[in-house]
Amino acid sequence: MDAITRAEVLRSYGTILAKSKNTVALKKSLPFQREVIEQAILDELRTNPHIELREQLKVAFLSLDIFVADEEFKIAKEYEHITEKVTALPHTADAELRELFSAMELVAESYVRMQRQVQEKQQESNLRLVAFLDSLNQR
Repeated sequence: MDAITRAEVLRSYGTILAKSKNTVALKKSLPFQREVIEQAILDELRTNPHIELREQLKVAFLSLDIFVADEEFKIAKEYEHITEKVTALPHTADAELRELFSAMELVAESYVRMQRQVQEKQQESNLRLVAFLDSLNQR
């Protein structure tokens, strides 16, 4: 990938990443295919010696894993919405609280499973990134 294309990919991805303040984001909001962004990050790590930028690139690489499919995103949003409602309730709202806890139980298992999958993907990505960086250091 040439430097101009790489800069555009990284700039576009950086803009999207800066806007995603959640634990997950929609995969379809990525400005390019994940593989293109990943390659741009790895190419930049290979060519750019600036330590501060390299650290940001490592975070950006691992952050690719928070971008999930629509259904997983929907589960996360539903869980977060219910959690917000529960924490906002006055202590006297017992019936409403029980209803929200029932709804939360339905979503919680799927939410936890999705979060585990994101964490596993990030661990795999971290291992790949460390191996890539080690290969650069051995040159």
